Amino acid sequence: MSVTQLYPPGVPCWIEVATPDVVGGASFYGELFGWQFDSGVTAPDGGTYVVGSVEGGQVAGLVQPEGKAAAGSWRTYVRVADLDAATTAVVENGGAVHTPAVDVPGLARSALFTDPAGAVFGVRELAGHRGAERVNAPNTWNFNTLRTPDTAVATRFYGSVFGWLATVADFGFATGTMWCLPGYGDFLDTRNPGWKQGHIDGGSPPGFTDAVGWLEEVEGGADWSVEFTVADAARTAERATELGGEVLSGPFDVGGTGSAVLADPSGARFTVNDYGSAAG
Repeated sequence: MSVTQLYPPGVPCWIEVATPDVVGGASFYGELFGWQFDSGVTAPDGGTYVVGSVEGGQVAGLVQPEGKAAAGSWRTYVRVADLDAATTAVVENGGAVHTPAVDVPGLARSALFTDPAGAVFGVRELAGHRGAERVNAPNTWNFNTLRTPDTAVATRFYGSVFGWLATVADFGFATGTMWCLPGYGDFLDTRNPGWKQGHIDGGSPPGFTDAVGWLEEVEGGADWSVEFTVADAARTAERATELGGEVLSGPFDVGGTGSAVLADPSGARFTVNDYGSAAG
């Protein structure tokens, strides 16, 4: 039976956190975000995989790899039409295979790679699985940011692999660089008529409707960060520490958006944004 897909090729479609303690991770995110978790399945490598949901819609996965006790980390998966072709494109453009492709029959084929700066990211060829079913709502995934020491190299790599363009966005109070996939806004507008006009009416910068992520130049190593929408970033940061997590940065306010960078008890780093209530 065919499945109506929520994400076109070239768009981040799923996130998961690799953790040495899937039970502890489920407890942390369940308390922090109100996620409900399924009973879990055995992952292809023999580890444990559970899926978190909000109001019946899948939001993220938690995986405990077999025999590994490394610190936790969030992973972003980009949908592709052909995983084998994507693997070739990654390697030919200076990336490398981190974890070879695994097949979950009837659901998806996935693999993990590193980009030229060492940032780990995933690709997923979807079948029965549709990706994250609830996004951009309180306590769900909102965006991803590539933090890298060389944005020029990143722009060439991800442009070649996924067709992304690095586009500067001016919000008045600050500027940022978006990853844009040409035509993505048209896809969203077809599914949600008025989407593009709503961005225009709301004062979004040109190209924002095609945005699939953010690009930020930093010193040191490269990584992909995951961001979540919450009702109150400051309160979420406080609650995270009560649950055994850590506040790495913030809470702070940028243009009316409260944000904080947090880590769960296993060390997996993530950001929360409240898009309205001032952090304090």
